[in-house]
Amino acid sequence: MTSTTASPLVQGSHGDGKDASSFETGHVDAVHDAQLDFYGKRLATASSDRTVRLFDVAGGRQAQIAKLEGHEGPVWRVAWAHPTFGSLLATCSFDATAAVWQEVAPSRWDKVRPSACAKTT
Repeated sequence: MTSTTASPLVQGSHGDGKDASSFETGHVDAVHDAQLDFYGKRLATASSDRTVRLFDVAGGRQAQIAKLEGHEGPVWRVAWAHPTFGSLLATCSFDATAAVWQEVAPSRWDKVRPSACAKTT
């Protein structure tokens, strides 16, 4: 018997308990965080597969626009900067690193600020 595992879903709600939307993320492991940008047009997801995926969700679309790789452990959190600072996304990982990514061209992101975090016991 062969079993297949579907890609993790991202589900949203309107705060009233009703499902707003859900879609396949393409991640191959658990999704730990999902955050919309300031305008609600782009969604960033963080996963145990060590990647962050960015989606265009404006106007009901659900298209992946980028896959960010660079962490050596599961990515736990993502956070968008206020648009005053440009297209910036912060990520943090179980590998004790945080990174700031900048969109340098449409759908092209560069890691502009990697940082090691202090490990605590």
